[in-house]
Amino acid sequence: REESLGMFRFGYGEYMRLAFPKDDLRPISCRGKDSQGGIALTLIDSLDTLIVMGEQQRLQDAVRWLAANVTFDVDARVHVFELTIRAVGGLLSAHMLIEQDPTLVPGYDGSLLRLAVDLTDRFMPAFETPTGVPLSWVNLRHGQIPGDVRSTCTACAGTLLLEFGVLSRLTGNATYEAKARHAVETIFAMRSPRGLVGNTLDCDSGAWVRTDAGVGAGVDSFYEYLLKAYLAFGDASYLDMFKEVYAAAMTNLQLDPQLVDVDMQAGQVLHPYVWSLGAFWPGLQALAGKPPRGTALHANWTSAWSKFGWLPEMFDVGMENRHPTETGYPLRPELMESTFLLHAASGDERLLGIGAALHQQLRDRNRVACGYASVGDVSTGQLEDTMESFFLSETVKYLYLLFSNAS
Repeated sequence: REESLGMFRFGYGEYMRLAFPKDDLRPISCRGKDSQGGIALTLIDSLDTLIVMGEQQRLQDAVRWLAANVTFDVDARVHVFELTIRAVGGLLSAHMLIEQDPTLVPGYDGSLLRLAVDLTDRFMPAFETPTGVPLSWVNLRHGQIPGDVRSTCTACAGTLLLEFGVLSRLTGNATYEAKARHAVETIFAMRSPRGLVGNTLDCDSGAWVRTDAGVGAGVDSFYEYLLKAYLAFGDASYLDMFKEVYAAAMTNLQLDPQLVDVDMQAGQVLHPYVWSLGAFWPGLQALAGKPPRGTALHANWTSAWSKFGWLPEMFDVGMENRHPTETGYPLRPELMESTFLLHAASGDERLLGIGAALHQQLRDRNRVACGYASVGDVSTGQLEDTMESFFLSETVKYLYLLFSNAS
């Protein structure tokens, strides 16, 4: 636990020293870079982790700086899904935790909620499509971008429920959740006869652009947010939709012992590879009240981690080779989240050992001069000059919670 805290302190401290107020830290070249409009994204995404880690002074400094300095009125093309989960989510979770314990930030006046409203309002033009399914990209100042891509991934359009739903409840403005719900219900209604959703759809026509179904990139969090929205809000309609798509996934995607991509119509396996992003699924099963199933599936991804050193973005079903092009590990949190959630649900102490092994690899192989570096190719161990904000806001946080016995 203390080492996980130290990992966060080093990564966050180097971001603040070398990259802030840019969005991301480049840990090898020891500089900052903007990826989503130059809004100090890593700072915003880390707010609730500062609270979890007990970093009260750094939290106060961050909240006061944001209230005085940050603006979302910038002429920048940003990804609606990524900024919703990282920035709106970061602002809202910190706001709620501070409201619960006002001593965290004395004199706090709700500034983070106001910022969340301002940012989310800038996403609203994305929903101005014939289907109501939001575009993936908008300009924060000008709204829709003429000539930009008019399709979106299932996860991109269907993973706004938690943040938009919380925002509606905190502000009394039902529009946010209504728009997110409409997008989810539209995608849900597009299921194939097998009950599966595809990967990419056209926001104007509502037609599927890619009909591959799976639990990896482009689809993953669509499942996750349906269950988490039910758990957060108690709305049974979200649970009903989750039960349908979960059952369809478990029926059609299992190529023992893995979950693979299949054609949503015919059901045939499309390729012999597994997505590392799918490592969230065992944690989802823990939340769904199925820890034994989750633990069994979790073993596949931990075996792959042991085999390759990290989880490559894709690897073959037999866990012999990483994918020829999807070779890297960008410090993703999904396996850590599942390990934490399964331990919280089951108390299985073996999961602590697994978490320790994950932690040790990051500590020993990914720490560089100015932070923690992503892996470009797991087969060579070559590192890349990137540290995504989710490393601090999720990956390290789940390890810390696992070792804190936070269940």
